Amino acid sequence: MKAPVRRLLFVCHGNICRSPMAEFVMKELLRREGLDGAVAVESAALHTDEIGSDIHYGTRRELQAHGIPFTHRAAWLLTAAKAHEYDLLVGMDAYNIADLRRLVYPEDISKIRRLSAFAGVERDIADPWYTGNFDETYADVLAGCTALLGKLKERLAAEATASAAPTRAEQGNWGEDTAVAYLTGKTYRIVERNARPCPQDRRCEIDIIAKTRDGSTVVFVEVKTHARRTERHDRLAGVDRRKKSVLLRACANWITRNRWHGNFRFDVIEVWGSKSDGQPPQIDHIENVPLFGPNWRFW
Repeated sequence: MKAPVRRLLFVCHGNICRSPMAEFVMKELLRREGLDGAVAVESAALHTDEIGSDIHYGTRRELQAHGIPFTHRAAWLLTAAKAHEYDLLVGMDAYNIADLRRLVYPEDISKIRRLSAFAGVERDIADPWYTGNFDETYADVLAGCTALLGKLKERLAAEATASAAPTRAEQGNWGEDTAVAYLTGKTYRIVERNARPCPQDRRCEIDIIAKTRDGSTVVFVEVKTHARRTERHDRLAGVDRRKKSVLLRACANWITRNRWHGNFRFDVIEVWGSKSDGQPPQIDHIENVPLFGPNWRFW
């Protein structure tokens, strides 16, 4: 269960005993967790024996005994096209699983699960139409549905976290905003952001161009934003030889085009944190990274 589950289908032989029992148990469990609007739950038959029939009276009695609400319904036959619409197909026994595998499209086989497997056991949930033991079937269905609910909650939480996480571009912009605030607080004057001094080369970009407080030195700044700090982090990771070559050309073009004759240097600012975690970022400011040679001149 790696993908989000939005539509869940329980199946059994005739869709009057076990699968509707699982349908209404799962709906109630989701309702109690406030997730009834997040996952749609239905049930269907794999054979035509009871098509159109309502829930078996034994299933209705068991649901009533445990306070599980249900509605009148008619058993319906699952088709391959209909199965394709669901994210998870849950059978009650080995026969159901075999029937599903024969029925569904090849790309939907990975959606098939046995209900008891979610509770950590690979065994059939007995059909009470034959055994008459609706209470035993209910216990097995409840155990499987409760375990499945846990899996669904995990997937929904992961989906919510993923949707809340900033995109790479948003994270990068946040890192640059953080670096600008840091430099301003250190009395640097920001001259330009995201400068593109090489019109023919989109890679040729300087994140921040600043000047020292006295205006004597131009500082070209590369900002690296990291979600978390690692013990063995390379402080200049991402500023490799190729990147340095692009940055050198960008800085040289800026100096030439702006006729700058004062001092200049290249810094790297590393920002640690995330836009979404609400925690103050950590900042490493690495000054005078050796991008320019000691006798470099542009004039």
